[in-house]
Amino acid sequence: MAISPFFITGITDAEGSFTASITRDPLSRLGYTVSLRFNITMHLRDSILIKKIRCFFKNIGVYKESGSFCYFDVNSVADLDLIIEHFIKYPLLSSKRNSFYIFKIIYEIIKTKQHLSPQGFLLVLAYVNILNTPIKIVTLSEIVSKFGPLPILSLCPVVLLSYKTVFLYILKNPWWISGFVCGEGCFTYYKGFKTSTKGLKKTYIQMGFECSQITNDSYILQALLYYFGVGILYQDKTVTRIRITQIKHLQHFIVPFFIKYPVCGFKQKQYKIWLKAVTLIISEPSSINRNEKIITVTKDLTSLQKMI
Repeated sequence: MAISPFFITGITDAEGSFTASITRDPLSRLGYTVSLRFNITMHLRDSILIKKIRCFFKNIGVYKESGSFCYFDVNSVADLDLIIEHFIKYPLLSSKRNSFYIFKIIYEIIKTKQHLSPQGFLLVLAYVNILNTPIKIVTLSEIVSKFGPLPILSLCPVVLLSYKTVFLYILKNPWWISGFVCGEGCFTYYKGFKTSTKGLKKTYIQMGFECSQITNDSYILQALLYYFGVGILYQDKTVTRIRITQIKHLQHFIVPFFIKYPVCGFKQKQYKIWLKAVTLIISEPSSINRNEKIITVTKDLTSLQKMI
């Protein structure tokens, strides 16, 4: 099945990045080179998914592996044209929209070769300085002493999205959710203990679905709650997550959604094992035998998580 472009945007909102770098290059006209990079990084167990994403983009860029991670990298201006075109047509929803906006401005300056003049180079530097972590003081001082101060930027405001705006977007384009969940979602379980009336301690398993995101982007998760109509939002200073645990909610909202809009890669394997446990809870009456079966399935979930 072909990957939906909205899936690509969803997984980029979860795992993508837009960056720029300045490096010394004695062979270049001004002594420095400006490089752009679009990247999606995932655990090595999702190497097949990363390769599918690269295939979606007509095999531009490169696929790389390093340690426990795999990467899809696009660096050349010619290849980045396809990336820019995609995210204009299928816009990002998270705060990465802001990064893409600055990234696109730098791309347009480089594409028209304005960066080869001292004024254009300083303009690019000013944008790079707000796209990434600030340029190192030593490097910046060196450049400023040679070419002059960075220009003051006048940026058009990037409108912050509300959860209702995001909800309306994903309502029309639910494949975005599947892509996002491949990066930030989890089909999981929670283990506890109950004491019977006879004083016996029994293991209790509760199945759940979770999604997390930095708190600055909590509106994304609020939109997901609004979309599914169930669940609880947990929020702290840095991370916000949603959690859906009631079995009837999993049965009637989460399972049907991911049957119609399946996740890919590792999350698809996780979902299939998770679904076995959910199905056992729904279809079999409560008994010691059923509980043992569920515990066995959840052990498979844990084992899968530990796999490379």
